[in-house]
Amino acid sequence: MSSEGFRQYWCKNGHQWKQDYYEADIESCPHCGKSIAFAHSVDQTNGYMNDAIETEVVVKAKMCKCKACGHKHEIAPAQYRIPTARDVRNAGRRRRAAEQRQLKVEQATPKYFDIPHDAERV
Repeated sequence: MSSEGFRQYWCKNGHQWKQDYYEADIESCPHCGKSIAFAHSVDQTNGYMNDAIETEVVVKAKMCKCKACGHKHEIAPAQYRIPTARDVRNAGRRRRAAEQRQLKVEQATPKYFDIPHDAERV
């Protein structure tokens, strides 16, 4: 049985990034090289993503405007609040609530229509 999903990572400086399940594990932050402070796995096997931890920006990314092309470029990544165990519990509650809503929809949807064989066609 296969699984789909990704991991959310935060380093000690608060940088956040995501990585697919099937990619090799990263030992340090790709932005600053600091060690990982928090990691969380998000299961997307059935198409849901309700157990992802919502990120809270502490310091916005620093941007500059390129004189050559006129586009904005990131020169320093944003920093986020490092999650806690409480954030993980809240993500789990959101996932369970979404699964319950989906189950109610599936139970309310008729699986077949009971049409008598001698019904007149319109």
